[in-house]
Amino acid sequence: VPDYEYIGEYDLQYAEDGKVYKIRVGGEDEGLVDGVCKGYESARASWHAKKMECLKSCDYRKSCEIVLGTYVKQSFASIKKAVSRLIKRTLSAKYPNLKATFKFAEPYEKNGWHAHLIISFYDEIPADLYDTILSSWKKRIVPSTGSLKTDKHLVVMRTFSSFDEFVKVLDYLNPTSK
Repeated sequence: VPDYEYIGEYDLQYAEDGKVYKIRVGGEDEGLVDGVCKGYESARASWHAKKMECLKSCDYRKSCEIVLGTYVKQSFASIKKAVSRLIKRTLSAKYPNLKATFKFAEPYEKNGWHAHLIISFYDEIPADLYDTILSSWKKRIVPSTGSLKTDKHLVVMRTFSSFDEFVKVLDYLNPTSK
């Protein structure tokens, strides 16, 4: 299984040169090295640039955060593809007042991925946004039979009451934060 489709667990191993390697744990691929983890400074710089672009592009009063969960562990590649299609085929097509979208992938504690979106509009946030996203997202992810998760676990939407709250959410999405 290529590393971008792998959904199993990893162990981190530190080499003498200070680099951190992702090693697969369990299954047929146990011991396979998926590569070097992104360096702290590189991850921090990438996030900082994205944060600055988001702050320049978004008015917190016309923006919201969407958290897109899954029923089961899914690979980074499948989440990335599903989110990109959601933005391109649903949000961009349905909402002409869509100003900007910013994607942040975040791992679950036990591997697998979910996504956070910051969505900004030129004018007010559409009243049907949550229902549109939920309907579209349910079509794009792998469903699980007999899952105890409900729709409220799949899509969570929040608006921002202040600029400080908006910045706190962006800071939370920093992959190098504690």
